[in-house]
Amino acid sequence: MANNSVRLRFTSLTVQGKNPAKVNNEDYSCHYQGKYGDLFLLCDGMGGEVGGEIASRMVVESIHEYFETHYIEGEENTTIAQSVEYAQYKLIEYTKLQPDMAGMGTTLVLLLIKDNKYYFANVGDSRIYLLRNGALMQLTTDHSEVQRMVEQGLITREEAAIHPLRNIITRALGSSNYKPDIAGPHHLQEGDVFLLCSDGLTEYVKDDEILQQLSEEPLIAAHNLIDLALHRGGLDDITVQVVEVLISKPVVIQEEVSASHPKHFYPSIALILTIVVFLVALFFYTQSLKKIPEAQTAISADTLKEEQNTVSTLPEKIKQNEENAEVSYLPLDERIIDEKLGASSANAHFQEAFSKMSDKKNQAKNLKFFSRTRDNTVIYILPGQTIYLAYELLSTKAGYNLNQEQIEALLAIAIARSSGNSTLNAENWEQELFAPATSPLDEITWAEAQDIYSKYNPTNASSLFNSTKRFGKFKTLIRTGKYSIALNKIH
Repeated sequence: MANNSVRLRFTSLTVQGKNPAKVNNEDYSCHYQGKYGDLFLLCDGMGGEVGGEIASRMVVESIHEYFETHYIEGEENTTIAQSVEYAQYKLIEYTKLQPDMAGMGTTLVLLLIKDNKYYFANVGDSRIYLLRNGALMQLTTDHSEVQRMVEQGLITREEAAIHPLRNIITRALGSSNYKPDIAGPHHLQEGDVFLLCSDGLTEYVKDDEILQQLSEEPLIAAHNLIDLALHRGGLDDITVQVVEVLISKPVVIQEEVSASHPKHFYPSIALILTIVVFLVALFFYTQSLKKIPEAQTAISADTLKEEQNTVSTLPEKIKQNEENAEVSYLPLDERIIDEKLGASSANAHFQEAFSKMSDKKNQAKNLKFFSRTRDNTVIYILPGQTIYLAYELLSTKAGYNLNQEQIEALLAIAIARSSGNSTLNAENWEQELFAPATSPLDEITWAEAQDIYSKYNPTNASSLFNSTKRFGKFKTLIRTGKYSIALNKIH
């Protein structure tokens, strides 16, 4: 029988910030195990001298309590959502009993690992990162004022890191806007490394430095990351959880057969008689073949000539049949492409936009982000199946720096080109999929993409696509291939 086996190595560290005005460490994190799998929780509290400390601990403990008493196998996303509702309820009830604690709240990041899958959720600006195959991905999207400004194209990510409003969050447990973003299930891979952290780390440590440190074992990585933040100021509380996946694959368990009782095979009498009858019949048949009547061996010259003509035309018929035959495609497992591209699930915002824009009966049914980019290719398309979007490249790299609505518009173009069925052959799919995209974008696809985008945001579509100061400026830079879309950089 088969049993899914996951082995994890992890560590959690927290330090109080150097800010002399801080009395307590308002961060709180914990790891729990149960029938639900492995549950990692991290909160960054806020609300006066003791309010933040109480809020963060209360949320962690309330979510754990809910998982222990209400978890249902196969309903992980529902359990996560309801556990957050329960934690919110506990916070509000506490502030009703303790009016002086009004205004206390906390961020939240949650990672659930169950069998060979993982789920995650977030509220606020604490983050979860995933290191996979040498590439670092930020799984969560901050609920913050500067993130909103980045998505609207008002500032860049680099400007957001030093913006005076960078510590203003737009969602928090304990406030009226507390709903989490929830994603999963996603497949684990052996060697995956997750980082859960409060903004006390990301205030001082950049993503490329996080990538470098996560190559170490979890305990060393956690210490190094906290040391970096402390060395650069470390005014806020700093908490990290590093989780490494050591084994994530089916383990086949074979039933052992006792050596003291070997099993023997005894053929039945009926089987023996059947074999004997068969051998006798075979003997008489072979003898009869030796007695072929002479009349049957005489072949006329005309008959021989006719057969020779028939044989001579066979190669031509075979060639003609080969030319007329349909190409046979071996099925291609999409997980192979996921692995090659470093694919992961798209974030909640883009999943929502995709669902509103795509006619999943005739167009792509799934959206994924990918991190292993080639040249200037930013989208790969499996018609009728999946669209792969290089979100990180488009939103952060110099020469692109597209804002959220511009990436949405580019996704609409991909959806317009995703109708039909994929004919990628399992034997030569890489050559076809990664063929350069060199054709200019045609007007029909551009107009169709605008119509598709209008299903998602009708009031914004015309201006977005037609203004040369918005997405319209990218029109002449887009190139298409059979399975891909490339975008030349703006110089």
